[in-house]
Amino acid sequence: MRSFRLLSLLCLVAAIVRFPSSLASELSSEPSSREASSATDPGFSTSPSRESIQFVLITGLIRERRHWGEFPEKLTGALPGSTVLALENPGTGGLQHQPSPLSIPEFARRLRSSAGITDRRGRRVVIGFSMGGMIATSWIEQFPDDFEAAVLINTSLGRHSWFFRRLRLANLLTFLRLGSSDEAATREQLILDLNVNHLELHDDLLPTWVGYHLEAPVTRVNALRQLLAAALYRGRSEKPPIPVLLLAGRQDRLVSSTCSQDLAEAWGVPIVWHPTAGHFLTADDPAWTAAAIARWLERSATP
Repeated sequence: MRSFRLLSLLCLVAAIVRFPSSLASELSSEPSSREASSATDPGFSTSPSRESIQFVLITGLIRERRHWGEFPEKLTGALPGSTVLALENPGTGGLQHQPSPLSIPEFARRLRSSAGITDRRGRRVVIGFSMGGMIATSWIEQFPDDFEAAVLINTSLGRHSWFFRRLRLANLLTFLRLGSSDEAATREQLILDLNVNHLELHDDLLPTWVGYHLEAPVTRVNALRQLLAAALYRGRSEKPPIPVLLLAGRQDRLVSSTCSQDLAEAWGVPIVWHPTAGHFLTADDPAWTAAAIARWLERSATP
């Protein structure tokens, strides 16, 4: 079954990215030690006070930190005095020329190094969206003292959910269209259609996302490396040793919402559902997402 799952995944990925002949050598080239250890601008430059909360944001597959949109502002508005550190995944945004890691644990180590985080200072909460939730989970597993709490948004782990739920095969035709198009507007419209349910937002989001793509396009090789890392990550069987909140969109059309439910049941952690939002919850309803996180943190004794 595992071999069949991996073979199916590779066939799907090859179709999505139009597998180039030189891909094998590029995939096998891990970043050099200099690239892996080089510090990058994390999007945040001042240390929070002891009383404030520092939110560390990790975004999802082939999305850069600018895709958080209005969410950081909504989050700091819901929790005055808090600060936001939005990290950039290698291979996206300002790091578009770096090879994306081939494993989620390596993503976590690279992000931790780029952010300069060495221990817990003040109150720090990690928020991971989709693949970012996997990275956050691995980060906590490797460095459990870095965070006091975690919020995982529409994420999934291979240990708890079937591969065909983690990536809906009903979207295969859309994936093929996405992989065959070189037009930024076409690609971003397809991504919007899969991720954001509230159509009234598309007119504003589309030109913005197209602009991001034109400024810092994610290469097909890096997209494949990220997809493989996410697809093959199994995650931990036990709950992370800190409070965890799960947020999920009931109408997620990219990843089955049962994946979040699987995690909630396996770990025994709370889950809050948005009734109409899709996969990209912070784009569909950033104010709701920020308010849900604020309510949870205010009710929790820790942090």
